[in-house]
Amino acid sequence: MAGRGISAYRSAARLNSTSRLAITLAAASCAVAMSSAAQAGAFLLREQSTEATGLSTAGAAAGGGGLGSMFWNPATITDHAGWQSSWSLTGIFPESKITAGGGSSLLAYGANSGNVSQSAVLPASYSTYQLNDKIWLGLAVNTPFGLVTQSNNIWAGSTLGITSKIESYDFNPTIAYKVNDMLSVAAGVQAMYFKTYLRKAIDLPNLFGAGSPFADASVRGDGWGFGFTLGATLKPVEGTEIGIGYRSSVTEKQKGNINFGQQIILPGPLLVQPLPVGSYPAQLTLKLPDVVTLGLKQRITNDLTLLAGFEWDHWNTVQQLPITSSGGFPPAGTVYETISARFTNGYIVSLGGEYKWNPNLTLRAGVAYEKSPINNSNRLTILPDSDRVWTSIGAGWKVSDKLKLDFSYAHLFGRDGTVNITQANPAPLPATTLVGSSRAHVDLVSVGLTYRWDDPAPRPRDTLIRKY
Repeated sequence: MAGRGISAYRSAARLNSTSRLAITLAAASCAVAMSSAAQAGAFLLREQSTEATGLSTAGAAAGGGGLGSMFWNPATITDHAGWQSSWSLTGIFPESKITAGGGSSLLAYGANSGNVSQSAVLPASYSTYQLNDKIWLGLAVNTPFGLVTQSNNIWAGSTLGITSKIESYDFNPTIAYKVNDMLSVAAGVQAMYFKTYLRKAIDLPNLFGAGSPFADASVRGDGWGFGFTLGATLKPVEGTEIGIGYRSSVTEKQKGNINFGQQIILPGPLLVQPLPVGSYPAQLTLKLPDVVTLGLKQRITNDLTLLAGFEWDHWNTVQQLPITSSGGFPPAGTVYETISARFTNGYIVSLGGEYKWNPNLTLRAGVAYEKSPINNSNRLTILPDSDRVWTSIGAGWKVSDKLKLDFSYAHLFGRDGTVNITQANPAPLPATTLVGSSRAHVDLVSVGLTYRWDDPAPRPRDTLIRKY
């Protein structure tokens, strides 16, 4: 085995360094250029690998997600010899609807939100390079957090939220060290660009045409945040791999502006006059959750492998989110509005299996239960998330020793929930109560490609043939 590893990394080292850099940058640029946000558990996106999606993320921290497992556990890159890259594209097709009922203060404007969730395509890119028998380098470029929602402009929940868009672009270089055949450890750095846009109604038109025109308020901001990743894999016996990965919390300090479509009077003693229609400096600080992932990959026979996973998401870091002035007028620190998220911690537990139909075709299936940080007490109109059950299938086709193609499909059954917003956030906007129900489901379709840039080491049989 050591000879195969040495042959692999020596072959890769012979490649021109300029071409290696160009290809890596091209892969990263492709992921960024095609990135789009979509809704997942709260706004954490798990659709980071075609292989992992086909397993409902089971065993992702133990290598079940192929090269993309480095998203959950960077130490898994020591499972991949030589120089390899992987790309995945996942189409996310959600449907979420809110129906307002009795007790909603603006029910006369319409009971239904329409389909709040928007479809999107989520890309991910991974590359690993084996320096020697002990050290691997890796780079992941993906979108760990994202959200796009758009309700009807005018309905019973318009003053609570019409549009939300969250985008993130994460650059995650890692280094892994193979201590011995049993243990590998790794660490990485996260550099994450984060962008937010929120829009809601301030005043709705009178149903009989005699009231004020429709006016809205929107806030837009962006910024960079930094964190780290850690991971380890353990192979106590042949055919067993246990993995644990950690993604740290990242604090995103976003600066931008807030726009009012009509004159606003802010609460508090800082202002002695209303704010006219216009744009004002604003900032929002969001502490994203840290994540711990456990994975198990167990080979049962030469053809059958079972996988299991558990992930814990520290979402209760997201509670009250004040949108404040960043300086000038109004004075810095003036609160325009406070978003009351009140998230709870979430988790997902998953089981899956892989079956080698033949040497080139691998079949996958998985099931999972996901506990959302959103429940009946904190569900928002811009984020009508709920607990869900995952079911998934997938397949991998080994085209050659250098190229592999993957496909997966998953359906997420969302649990019906209720919306019970009876107290408006502290804000200058009209108080609105909304009492109703929500329903959601999601379809995922993912395709992936993995390519090995260097020439794989010859198999023992090939060596014998050449020798004799």
